[in-house]
Amino acid sequence: MRIYLVRGETLAVTRRTIAADAPPATAALDALLRGPVTSDGGMITAIPAGTRAHGVSVVGGTATADLTRTFESGGGSLSMRNRIAEVVYTLTQFPTVQRVAFRIDGTPVTAIGGEGLIVDPPRTRADFTDALPNILVETPTVGSLVVPPLVVQGMSDVFEAVVQFRVRDAHGAELVHQRAMATAGTGTWGTFSTTLRFSPTTTTGTLEVYAISMKDGSEIDKQIVPLTFFVRS
Repeated sequence: MRIYLVRGETLAVTRRTIAADAPPATAALDALLRGPVTSDGGMITAIPAGTRAHGVSVVGGTATADLTRTFESGGGSLSMRNRIAEVVYTLTQFPTVQRVAFRIDGTPVTAIGGEGLIVDPPRTRADFTDALPNILVETPTVGSLVVPPLVVQGMSDVFEAVVQFRVRDAHGAELVHQRAMATAGTGTWGTFSTTLRFSPTTTTGTLEVYAISMKDGSEIDKQIVPLTFFVRS
């Protein structure tokens, strides 16, 4: 499953493996609270160390995350925004969850931390698009083992909704390059999904997802995802 951490000042996506019989929302939140690992490629978390979950319940499309009070400690408005966004995006990856409510040590809260970020009514992904880069690649995640064809999915807000995709091998050689349309763009968030067909020539490589600047034709808002390729012997 995916968890949402932070790279720079915006959200980034990585993955974790959980037991098949684990409650998905609870397992995802617990994985998020354990924080980044080396394979996440330098991602960090805005959630304070030591934060724990008392539990997660899902009723009628709302996941209620009950966290220890450490979750509210330290940090300014950017940190508070990102830590709440990490929880909201991690839990709303599941089709049964559209919004997230918060409790602190069992007590429902309307705002989080000294900055007083509002969390009531329950928050949705749309409430935290300001925490996203202009292109967010959700699939594949960093270090994924890829057996082509490669399905690439995510969210974007780029000019005229045109998203560019490129796969390179370990030597930088281009294996495939194509473009696809997101469901919205030019000031409106949309989603994208495309399938890339190529033949790996090395065991590692990168996926590049980006937009083209209408000003000078340069590649902008680029997200680079390191990948491992399955190469048939």
